[in-house]
Amino acid sequence: MPTPVMCTIAAYPWWSCAGEPIAVSSDGIWPITSIYCAGKDSTFKFLEEVLTEVMELFQENIFT
Repeated sequence: MPTPVMCTIAAYPWWSCAGEPIAVSSDGIWPITSIYCAGKDSTFKFLEEVLTEVMELFQENIFT
């Protein structure tokens, strides 16, 4: 999930390991310099909720 990670962390910095706000350029950033913090249970809960919601949108196409 690399594409939206920088925007997500800019809006919700507590899901990064640093916990600090970051700026996001409108030109895009590569390489990605901030990632989700794998050591936080709240991060996994957030990602699970996002993926569950997205999978429901595409449920009909998963097994076809």
